[in-house]
Amino acid sequence: MASDKALESLGLNPKTEPELESFQRIVSGQDATSEEYPFPYSQCYAGFQFGQFAGQLGDGRVVNLFEVENPKTKEKFELQLKGSGKTPFSRFADEH
Repeated sequence: MASDKALESLGLNPKTEPELESFQRIVSGQDATSEEYPFPYSQCYAGFQFGQFAGQLGDGRVVNLFEVENPKTKEKFELQLKGSGKTPFSRFADEH
């Protein structure tokens, strides 16, 4: 299932795009190792939390697939898989 509004924001046809096997494979991460598409990644970041430097804060469960630009509006979007499993930067709090 895909959000019509999200697909329209990306410049995709919400009536036809979700039915395409290629679309389903790309947005589910199944074609993540294909040379045709960018390699998905997660990021490690650090910062302050509760007034103190907290060190590594994530990225425990987000996998960034790629960035896409709406051809009409030129607005850019970053597509992510949230909750897709542990990444190399997962912390113990992210495992549950």
